[in-house]
Parts: sequence; structure tokens; C-alpha cells
Amino acid sequence: MKDNTKKVLQGFLIGAAAGVVAGLLLAPSSGKETRKKIADSAKDLSDKFGNEFDDAMSKLSSFTETTLSNLKNAKSEKVSSN
Repeated sequence: MKDNTKKVLQGFLIGAAAGVVAGLLLAPSSGKETRKKIADSAKDLSDKFGNEFDDAMSKLSSFTETTLSNLKNAKSEKVSSN
């Protein structure tokens, strides 16, 4: 499941970047303006991805800690009942 999520995320990012670049290259602008737009869009996309990644990692960390705590509690209860 981890590989599938990674592949989907990579596909999304590649598609988004390709769409942004294609849109900017097809727009009637000078080369200098187009390069600036591409750089700005790439930075925005990078920032957004970084924020989304940080949020996902935070949620994953919280989930992992909760799950481990629940497993330890369940193990303690099982040992206590024996």
C-alpha cells in the first residue's frame, strides 16, 4: 500500500508540473515572463507539496503513536487477566 500511495503522489506531482509548464509555454508571453512564471509556479507547487507532506507525516506519526499505545495497553490487559 505504501508503494501505491507513493506512485500516485509522484504521478500527481508530475502531472501537475507538466500541466503548469504546458499552460505557461502556450500562453502568449515573452521568454523572460514565461521563465518567471514557471519559476514562481514551481516554487508555489513545491511549497504546497511540502506543507501537504508535513501534514501527512504529522498525521502518520500521531496514528503510529496511538496504535502502539493501544497495542501496549491491550498487551498489558491481557497479561493482567492471566
